[in-house]
Amino acid sequence: MPTLSMKRIMLLSVIGRAIQEIEADPKRGLRRMIDLGQDLVHGDSAQEIFSFLRQVVQKQSSPCYTLLERMVRGVNHKTLQYFGVALGWDSWTEGCKLLRQSSEEQRWAKSLTVQETDIARALRAQLKQEITKGVRTFFVSVDSQKTLYTALQLASNENTCAMILFLPPALIDNQTAARISLCHTVCTALYDQPEYHKAQVILKRAQCLFGIYHVCTGEETPEDVKAWLEQVEGAYFAIVQEPEDGGAIAQQIADFRQMPTAPLLPIAAKKDFADIQARICKKK
Repeated sequence: MPTLSMKRIMLLSVIGRAIQEIEADPKRGLRRMIDLGQDLVHGDSAQEIFSFLRQVVQKQSSPCYTLLERMVRGVNHKTLQYFGVALGWDSWTEGCKLLRQSSEEQRWAKSLTVQETDIARALRAQLKQEITKGVRTFFVSVDSQKTLYTALQLASNENTCAMILFLPPALIDNQTAARISLCHTVCTALYDQPEYHKAQVILKRAQCLFGIYHVCTGEETPEDVKAWLEQVEGAYFAIVQEPEDGGAIAQQIADFRQMPTAPLLPIAAKKDFADIQARICKKK
């Protein structure tokens, strides 16, 4: 296990206490967490993130409160604690410091496809190379029980990386969900397939952090996407892969995110991830 910096240990402690406060009082707990986080981190990108979060939670009608309350009551607290630090601190703060120092443009997150023939040792070496550059978030695609367990083994060996596993919902059963629940820096994005409804029940029972991944067809309109988001069950987030000319769909997702009754956090895969890249990885 990597040596933890004192500041990282403090952040884990802050988030752990904040989660307990959010459970009792979402508004007070979330604001306190942002205040303490802003006091602990001083990098430009981190301060920019916390300033943005502060603006969001100043709105009494912000859907963040309802969503966080759902997550705190439904997700394993260690997962919220460790995944939050892996994404917010290890990736968006410490990792991006290294990315900005590179002479070449680097991405804050990298995609990784785990295949049946992959050797765990080689995958760990590949991960180590990216981590050295500053990449601490990985979008990992798996398509079988074997590749899923390989990905979970990678995650358990790298507790300073946030991993989002993209997988068919048919892979989820009670045993698989139990294994996922033990990897606290992992969340899952289930493909939008008929088996999703059964899988989300199992993941909720295991207190996993999970969402749904939807690829837009060329015929879908912004109104279609809104209607789809409104009927999603169980998920804490939705990643929507908008088409190349999907500016209107990305805007619909942004508008939906501001709705006081939004049941989940919708993310436009191209627009929102590009905005994060521009915000936290920009050169000085």
